[in-house]
Amino acid sequence: MSMRWIGTIALGAALCAGGAQASEPTQEVLSSWAGPYIGAHIGYGWGKNEWRDFLDPAHPPNVVPGPDADFSLRGILGGGQIGYNWQFGSTVFGIEAAASAANINGTGDNAPNPTLYPGGCLQQNDCNTKIQAFGTLTARIGTVVDRALVYAKGGAAWGVAKHSTGASDPDFPNDPYANYSASVDQTRWGWTIGAGIEYALAPGWSAKLEYNYIDLGKDQATFRYQPDQSFAARADSELSLHTVTLGVNYRFGE
Repeated sequence: MSMRWIGTIALGAALCAGGAQASEPTQEVLSSWAGPYIGAHIGYGWGKNEWRDFLDPAHPPNVVPGPDADFSLRGILGGGQIGYNWQFGSTVFGIEAAASAANINGTGDNAPNPTLYPGGCLQQNDCNTKIQAFGTLTARIGTVVDRALVYAKGGAAWGVAKHSTGASDPDFPNDPYANYSASVDQTRWGWTIGAGIEYALAPGWSAKLEYNYIDLGKDQATFRYQPDQSFAARADSELSLHTVTLGVNYRFGE
């Protein structure tokens, strides 16, 4: 065998070895999506609350038909998640529980009946809703594309919301039916669907971008008005939320 052929074979072997060494980090990063993981996320949320059929204690038994005050909610959130994945070829199945603290709120003061309710959703007041926390328990299914996992998810959701309302009438400063405030905390239950993409960064570590729609349904809020709580009002509240989050996960066993 000539020296030229020997040199050619040696060069080819060296290039193959170098290519194999260069590919090792990628193979290590992409080892598997299977197993338990834990992570954290931050994000932004927006949605709406629809107040309906507000029973006004100042004008009993007036009940406002239809949407009494529809208003937008928006704000920030942050929390964590824990889950488990099973991988079969390029398909990944998983379950995940996530929880977030939130400051997503909004205020509405529009009334459908300006004669009875000239200043807002209950006579001259504002109606406020603040989502303080929420969480989801979901199933996930996705497909692996190179270093990325593209997935969809769906399941159950819960949320903690604080509703508040009140009124102030300078013409009747001592009238408790014209000057009052009230708030109520609710734990709501509903459902969620979403989708996202997760990208492997290093062995065990990945980053994700995710969207979720959360519907916390319709529930009745009952207000006890301050300062003496001697009378109450009620309203039906229909609450929904969109979220976009950026997160990081660590997979155990890498």
